[in-house]
Amino acid sequence: MDIRPPHDPTVGKNAVILVPSHRRNSAAAVKKNYQIQSNQSMMNQPINFIIWNVRGANNANFHRNFREIMDTHRPSMVDLLETRMTNHISILEDFNFTEIIEVPAEGQSGGLVILWNHARVIVNNFTRRNQEIYAMIKIKPNHKKWLFSSIYASTDKNNRDTLWQNIKNIYNTYKGAWLMGGDFNDVIMAQEKLGGKSVNQKQANNILENLNYCKLLDLDFKGCKFTWSNHRRKGKGLIMERLDRVYANIDWLDQYLEASIIHLPKTYSDHNPILISLKDKNLAYIEKPFHLESMWCSHPDFINIVNRN
Repeated sequence: MDIRPPHDPTVGKNAVILVPSHRRNSAAAVKKNYQIQSNQSMMNQPINFIIWNVRGANNANFHRNFREIMDTHRPSMVDLLETRMTNHISILEDFNFTEIIEVPAEGQSGGLVILWNHARVIVNNFTRRNQEIYAMIKIKPNHKKWLFSSIYASTDKNNRDTLWQNIKNIYNTYKGAWLMGGDFNDVIMAQEKLGGKSVNQKQANNILENLNYCKLLDLDFKGCKFTWSNHRRKGKGLIMERLDRVYANIDWLDQYLEASIIHLPKTYSDHNPILISLKDKNLAYIEKPFHLESMWCSHPDFINIVNRN
């Protein structure tokens, strides 16, 4: 190494010495930076919802299986149908949810409940009926609001007709992003049914007309194409049907282009749980600051690449 003085005696006369210093960030700046990082982390994480006809939730077997689903998928909101419970506070407390909307069961039938954590989801402006819950959903930190309709359709045709009239009334009064899911207790196409009586085509056409009226689309899914089975109960032949499904309008689909619907494996209930996983299209990518790696400078073409760009 050559440490001789430079040939030009003027070099070094006007030297500036830079001494690094450490400046503590203010508490407010630290807090703001933490909030920004926290919000960016939340925005990059998919939001999971579960819709599940549980056929009774007031027993240890349900709690054990639901705990496994919660631990695996960590949903921010769940929609449980046919709970057969008049009060769902025990589910809220046992599974660490913070908020609840419920429709009490009538005797040993019915019962709906939506549970969520307010740290990730805001739910308000809700309406409850025997077969449905309507509520506005906002995912934190800054997703756009959308309408969610939780459906548990009656096995009685007249009651289901009333349900669809209610749904059409919602369409007539609400204009915005809309997601609807649950147990509709109806099959629309022959390929959605295995065994048992053939599909009632007139009834199926009525449902399709209602969906077209409301401009709702049947969302594609992964997993088993049937969501309910009779498990050969009471000596009858095996019957499998797609009774549980998720619909959405164009506004909702445009907001959640990366949404996925998965029919999870059947457990405990004779209905499959449905997992909805989504990201807001506007928040799916967070730009990271540019960082120069020192090793890039040693590349023989580094200067040329920099000059070209």
